[in-house]
Amino acid sequence: MGEAMMTKRTIWIVAVAAVMLVSGMLAGPALSQDESAVPTAREVVNSYLAAVGGEEAIRAHTVRVMEGTMEVPGQGMSAEIKIKAMAPNKTRMHMTIAGMGTIEGGFDGEVGWMINPMAGPMIQEGKELAQAKRQADYFGDLHGDHLYKSMTNTGQAEFEGKPCWKVELVTPDDEKIIEYFNIETGLIEGSDMTQESPMGPVTVTTVISDYKEFGGVLSPTRIAAQIGPGMTQVITIKSIAFEGVTEADFDLPAAIKTLAGGGEAEAEAVAEEAPVPAAPENLQREE
Repeated sequence: MGEAMMTKRTIWIVAVAAVMLVSGMLAGPALSQDESAVPTAREVVNSYLAAVGGEEAIRAHTVRVMEGTMEVPGQGMSAEIKIKAMAPNKTRMHMTIAGMGTIEGGFDGEVGWMINPMAGPMIQEGKELAQAKRQADYFGDLHGDHLYKSMTNTGQAEFEGKPCWKVELVTPDDEKIIEYFNIETGLIEGSDMTQESPMGPVTVTTVISDYKEFGGVLSPTRIAAQIGPGMTQVITIKSIAFEGVTEADFDLPAAIKTLAGGGEAEAEAVAEEAPVPAAPENLQREE
């Protein structure tokens, strides 16, 4: 299928989107509603939270390990993913792409970063860092006031053929996110947002499904994303555990510590120590 490599843009989008997509999307049961009444956004969210057992059940866990797979059918690419998280806002992602190598990324409460075999180490800044911080919030499903300066139920809308409440969320830095809550079941069906990446903003529409219970809380196990105009990504969650995470798991890698200290040249030298594996021949470079 042409030259045997993916562009930096493709591999960055996959990595950033993977972190975003598995950051705590939980589900809820049916909304109790009057046909003539439109609930407020907070009422919609509160019903959603009650579905998973309420705030107490959500806060019962303070660490989490998610494991699963990621596929990009149009590129013939697959990967194994493990994401660790710790309250209040730490994450660490490890993604192994068949024939390509390992991508790592995380947020330690202050620094957002990514390392991949195509671009080396990189620290997130500006809107990308603000987005990483918000997405790392362990209790983000509570839709706290510190995450959104406004929430508005804009009314009914169809999403994937299902009637939903369309809730618009606005972050403190004016990022707009749309979440769709199924009117009949109360479940979150998906979302629309613009994901920041090192190669620029990318529009992402996410469809979530196949809810299962983990640790007393429901969570979707299939997350399908349309990333920009030409890429579909599917993440399947195989397991979620609420143990086996320590503070040390979020320590910054040496190359990132060097970058954070202003030593870009040294960071590149550290990254070059590991050989870059060849990409599978069935992967095509985007022009």
